[in-house]
Amino acid sequence: MTRVVLLLLLLLGLPGQLGAQEISPWIKYGKWGLLVVTVGFNLASSEANERANQSFDALTDRCLSDPQLCTVDDSGVYHDPTSEELFQRTSRLDTSSRRFLIAGQAALLGAAAMFIYEFTRPPGVPDDNIPFAPLVQDMGDAVGVGIEVNF
Repeated sequence: MTRVVLLLLLLLGLPGQLGAQEISPWIKYGKWGLLVVTVGFNLASSEANERANQSFDALTDRCLSDPQLCTVDDSGVYHDPTSEELFQRTSRLDTSSRRFLIAGQAALLGAAAMFIYEFTRPPGVPDDNIPFAPLVQDMGDAVGVGIEVNF
């Protein structure tokens, strides 16, 4: 998650104006990259959650088939090493799933911030920054086309 926050700060901290562009390309295209990252983190979270559910189901089936395999000591550790390993695996996968989900939410928040930043900027490019502009004039039966050069 620290990497996602660092990436977000890096993208937002880069220069916002380049030449005649109104919005930095880091913002313009970075928001889409963060949306892809969001989807990736959420898919990874879903996969880790599914594997944790499978591990927990295996532990539950074990406990239902032979309750002696699921006795715990005073500290909450299973006496049976296989049951303990299934429990630890479930716990690790749940933690992993939660971290992926939080990272996905952070990436989504970053993408939303970039969308909002882009939408709140004034549209268009300033006219005085265009070195030449096409000139089109209606001349009755014809259309005149040319170039106007400003010095």
